[in-house]
Amino acid sequence: MSRSVVHADIMQVVCAEYKVAPDDLYSNRRQVDIVHAREAYVWLARILRTYPYPEIAQHLKRDGSAKRATHTTAIAQFYRATKKYAHAPWIKEKYNRMALECERLAGMPMEQTRPAPTPPPPAPSA
Repeated sequence: MSRSVVHADIMQVVCAEYKVAPDDLYSNRRQVDIVHAREAYVWLARILRTYPYPEIAQHLKRDGSAKRATHTTAIAQFYRATKKYAHAPWIKEKYNRMALECERLAGMPMEQTRPAPTPPPPAPSA
């Protein structure tokens, strides 16, 4: 029986793809691989489930720190990931592959899986 993709599915796939630990995503560290993994996590959470930004930020809380991820952080990460998705074919391929893997983990039959939809264009810069 299939179920919806949940945060745990997305976390598992992103951590495996970027070779980082979940604790790295929750940390304040800004190493490139961790930043890219966080962006991918937010993108997948929005595209696959349309989780609201505050919920995504809550899930990426910064444990043990006064600094917390906010919904505006999640919005910025989503738009950065969307821009990369639109302009880098290899990123698009990677994100689509991760989306399919998330759906596979959720138990969706192969005929129900599909490439991740093209996200909306980024908001214009002010």
